[in-house]
Amino acid sequence: MNQKLIGIFFIILIVIIGVYFLKQKEIEEDNIKKEIEKANFCTTKDDCGQVNSQCPFGCYVFVNKNEVDRINDLLNSYQATCIYNCVPLIDYDCITNKCEAKF
Repeated sequence: MNQKLIGIFFIILIVIIGVYFLKQKEIEEDNIKKEIEKANFCTTKDDCGQVNSQCPFGCYVFVNKNEVDRINDLLNSYQATCIYNCVPLIDYDCITNKCEAKF
């Protein structure tokens, strides 16, 4: 009987730890998305710079050219668990004060 209780305890503990780590990953992802959004501002196309993106942040990430290194570091620190198949990028531009891809 005690072995069954210990087994059940360990299963519950593993589930709790798994949920905790999944939640932490979700929080990290949300924080990076917020930083990308804050860094995406422009007046002209010359204000924009492209960052090497990865899943789940979109095929193409554009931010203000002064924010490229910071956002690139954030994205590189994230361990992606998915893969994208992206359509080729034609160009990008500053549209309504946001750097956006053109397809």
